Amino acid sequence: GDAAAALVGIPFGKHKIRIGPLSGKKSWEGSCAMLVISVLTGIVLLEVFGGYAIGRSIFSALIMGFFGTVAELCSPSEWDTVTVPVTMLFFALLIL
Repeated sequence: GDAAAALVGIPFGKHKIRIGPLSGKKSWEGSCAMLVISVLTGIVLLEVFGGYAIGRSIFSALIMGFFGTVAELCSPSEWDTVTVPVTMLFFALLIL
């Protein structure tokens, strides 16, 4: 998801996020790309490799994808490769 945020946000990110401390160079387009790719990847991985039912896979992927996207938004660019996986792992352990 983090790679999708960069691949979409850098060339196509026309709407910069301007919410208090989140203001900067990150865009809504990049964040949406991260959320969508994170959720879709999560659903596939949880169902195919994790053996979870589709409903639980969707719910879990939505929660992890959302909070991973929030972590990416709140992290400085050089730290998001650490904060995003740790955040997603935390929520995976919490809900799975």
